[in-house]
Amino acid sequence: MSQPLTLELSDEIYAQIKRQADKSGLAPTEWLLDILQNQLLPSAGEAQLEEGADSDKIRRLAESLSPFDLPIGVYIVAKDGRFIKCHEKVREILRLSQNDELNYSILDFYRDPEERGRLMQRLDREERASNRQKWVEKEILSFEVEGREIFVQDHTRSLYDPETEEIIGYICCMVDVTEEINYRRLFERLPIGVYRLDAQDNIVEVNKAWYEMLGYSSADEVKGKSALEFYADTEDAQEFQQSINQQDSVVDHRLKLRKKNGEHIYVSVSAIRDKSPEGKYTGRGGTMMDVTTEERYRSILDGVPLGFYVARLQNGEDVVTDFNRKFLELLEFESEDEAHRFKIRNLHASNLEYEKFMKTILSSPTHSLNGYKLKVKTHKNREKVFEINSRLLHNSRSEVIGRVGAVRDITEEAALKEKEEYLVKKVEELTNDIGAILHTYASTLVMIKQSVEAVISSLKPDPFEKYHELLPQRAAEALAGPARRLADLLDKLLQLAKSGDRTIALPKTEWAELENLLHILRNYISIAPFVEGYPSILREAALNMSTICDDIQKGKLPREKVREVRTAAMELLRICNLIALHQVSDVTIEIDYVLRALREYVVTGAQTEISKAISKVPQLISQAINRLQGFARSRGVTLDVIESSEVLVEVAEHDVSRAISNLLHNAIKYSWIRKKDEAPWIAIRVRTDSHYVYIDFENWGVPIPKEELERELIFKLGYRGRKASDRGRSGTGIGLTDARRVAREHGGDVIVKSHPARSGGRDDDYQQPFITTATFKLPLYPDLQNKE
Repeated sequence: MSQPLTLELSDEIYAQIKRQADKSGLAPTEWLLDILQNQLLPSAGEAQLEEGADSDKIRRLAESLSPFDLPIGVYIVAKDGRFIKCHEKVREILRLSQNDELNYSILDFYRDPEERGRLMQRLDREERASNRQKWVEKEILSFEVEGREIFVQDHTRSLYDPETEEIIGYICCMVDVTEEINYRRLFERLPIGVYRLDAQDNIVEVNKAWYEMLGYSSADEVKGKSALEFYADTEDAQEFQQSINQQDSVVDHRLKLRKKNGEHIYVSVSAIRDKSPEGKYTGRGGTMMDVTTEERYRSILDGVPLGFYVARLQNGEDVVTDFNRKFLELLEFESEDEAHRFKIRNLHASNLEYEKFMKTILSSPTHSLNGYKLKVKTHKNREKVFEINSRLLHNSRSEVIGRVGAVRDITEEAALKEKEEYLVKKVEELTNDIGAILHTYASTLVMIKQSVEAVISSLKPDPFEKYHELLPQRAAEALAGPARRLADLLDKLLQLAKSGDRTIALPKTEWAELENLLHILRNYISIAPFVEGYPSILREAALNMSTICDDIQKGKLPREKVREVRTAAMELLRICNLIALHQVSDVTIEIDYVLRALREYVVTGAQTEISKAISKVPQLISQAINRLQGFARSRGVTLDVIESSEVLVEVAEHDVSRAISNLLHNAIKYSWIRKKDEAPWIAIRVRTDSHYVYIDFENWGVPIPKEELERELIFKLGYRGRKASDRGRSGTGIGLTDARRVAREHGGDVIVKSHPARSGGRDDDYQQPFITTATFKLPLYPDLQNKE
């Protein structure tokens, strides 16, 4: 008997065999045997072999050739899965020693043994349906080998007993496709979109993140479509294609695309150009990330009057890596290229200022600073003073890698602050004739208030006439209608002006400014960081619009449309001016009390010892209420006095009445409205223990930061808290200092507590309302103690 012949096939030859087998619907082994037996060895009556061929050898070759001679994993198992025979490739895939006995079952390797049962059922169904032996091909099976998951592509066919015609086993082929499956899984599971285009820029392949990003439910919905269909602007597509052709690759290219529902999104695309050996474009592949939120915030931040920046640590130096337009303007950079990678150190007025800033932020428990005053030097070497809010950035190892921050130019404010501090020192020295000077100021305030009221009357109708105090929300409601009307009229004018007369009527720069003003009118709510900023933004917009309307050449645009825009702009300006005038009126009332209190404080410091007298606490409270009733009405604040017994104290009545008034004034000034159209209120309570009386003033509104209470900064002369300027509130920083001094001179004290109004609110969240209680503590009159 002749010895079996063995065929050793290269990977390339096997790949060719497999492609041909796939076309004919056969397994590679089955196809090869078919070629050998039915095509290379024709039966009698068919075409004969070429003359001189060794037909006997070829027949012996075909008869002796076994599937086990092929370079793929071939194995035979019994019906229950026990191995009968296997190719060395199977041992390699399943990590079996080449010398081991085959005491294994194929079921030992299935991660899910039930999967084999399903495979056998499918094979049985297909063979019954075709009434012949049939291969179940290209089944991807999940195996576990040495604790690691692998994937194989399996081909299986039944082996029948010739006598009983019952299935007694199976012949199978396996190919290790773990790398391909893992790649496919990675491709599908990546959280960023991955895509590939052909030479005509039609979509060949996308992953789940890509098609879901654009609102599609499957890859089949987009395959074959032209990439141009997804661009919001075809010019962007042409520009992107040009960049790819010139550079072979692009990184972080921003594009605006159109989703399935027509909505626009912004994406960051990185791509690589595919090309033939001759350099011809054959398509491209790349990644895509949704940056819509980032781009929208960027457009908003560019309109905010604050400079935002990000600095990264590179080669031991903090350099600017990202910023908005306002940052460039404040630091006097002429271009983005000038600012990009500029050393932050060189923007400080001196190395000493830089070192001081870094030491302060590094020593902060939160590695952040709020309201830090810093002397800076612009790119043009001009010195300014900035208010900085900044936070350090860290990597996963908690190492500092940079910082992010916002800057505001307070050069003028700082100069005024220096003058204010100078004046405070002078006030401490001035005791002679100060009363007369402050009295003059008070009289001037009265004149100012009367003048303001006259101007307000001339601007009627006044939408704020019925309110005690012009609250920011009320001002915003009054502005909404005029702003919307002006925006609509301006929009119509812009649409109407899209003709040949456009450039004749106005220069291009002024048309661009009108487009910008329309954007501001439509989006001023998102542009302004606080509701208090609406009037200033709209006032400037209305003024600019009125000026531009005056520049329009006569006869080039419909006169009536221009007049309507100008009239609407003047109406918006009128409302803005009314808001400003009401604010001035409210402030004069407040300043009037501040000046009177300051006069009393200074004059009291020059007086000799004042005699004390027995006083009733309810009477002292009434004096303070009477003194501040007008101010409370102007603020729309209700005073809720909880009845108390006739508690007696021995005090310098004038001083104590002033001190209690200071606490009540602060409570009124720093109150917020709790609900719409519901007046804020202050609770005034009196309580006692065996030795002291406590007068509590509780308000709901502006927070007092924890560190200001713990370090007692609020009691320092001239100190105004970090949140004291909330909504433009003015003050001298004297009231609490004076109140505590008076209380302690009488053997008492002033205690201030502030905590979040909402249950569970964070102590360091100063955007929420706080409940603040200022308590004036005095010793009880001894006679009352004796009676008790």
